[in-house]
Amino acid sequence: MKTRIYITLLILLHVTMQALAEEPRKIIIRGDEAFPPYEFINDKGEPDGFNIDLTKAVMKELGLPYDLQLEDWTEALRQFENGEVDLITGVAKLETPDKRFYLSKAHSYVDYIIVCRKNAPVRSARELSKKSIIVQRYSLPHRKLVEMGYESGLIVVDNMMEGLNRLSQGEGDAAVCPGNMAQGLIYKDGLTNLIIVDSGWPLREYCFASTDYRLLEQIDAAVLKLKKAGVYDRIYMKWLGGKPGFTIPVRLI
Repeated sequence: MKTRIYITLLILLHVTMQALAEEPRKIIIRGDEAFPPYEFINDKGEPDGFNIDLTKAVMKELGLPYDLQLEDWTEALRQFENGEVDLITGVAKLETPDKRFYLSKAHSYVDYIIVCRKNAPVRSARELSKKSIIVQRYSLPHRKLVEMGYESGLIVVDNMMEGLNRLSQGEGDAAVCPGNMAQGLIYKDGLTNLIIVDSGWPLREYCFASTDYRLLEQIDAAVLKLKKAGVYDRIYMKWLGGKPGFTIPVRLI
């Protein structure tokens, strides 16, 4: 009798351990804690924004467990480069691809604009070479302006919520950041002495980033399903206003 009980316990233990072994590992996801309306920490101290709602919908569609947190952008990138993170929620695509990781198909687009004070306007991007320009560390404008030879004139900040407030208070001549971010922060923080100027830069593809190419293929397919179901459009309209005026190309698995 005791032998039968012992064998039964061994079988149950084996089945339990096998089930645990087959349980999928959590996908570690990180993003920028101060990049509204795409991703930010809301008044409740929770991750919020377009990227967050889209990422949650994608993970639900894929049925994958995940750990989603927002960090200072520099810290999020450090963790990603050290292999501690599986997925970054939003990276603007550069003209020269970064070979350290892969990008998904664009889940949205970013329009980078120039912000300046009303009493000291910058009329076009051509004038930036003679100006002090506020940019977010490791952002696309930061990298692009360094490539253009403007590094000596850059004021590099941790996030553009800080950057636009410093510009409003008289520091620097201009800032370069996403247009919808600038509009929201100018309104929210009452930065009424700031105006927005067209940079002339083309729209930038905004993508998920990962070192796992197969994970990105799964994500691309999930975004397509969300698009067909109308979920993507509802998220887009909630955070970015209006219906997206572009078609998301996706790679089908």
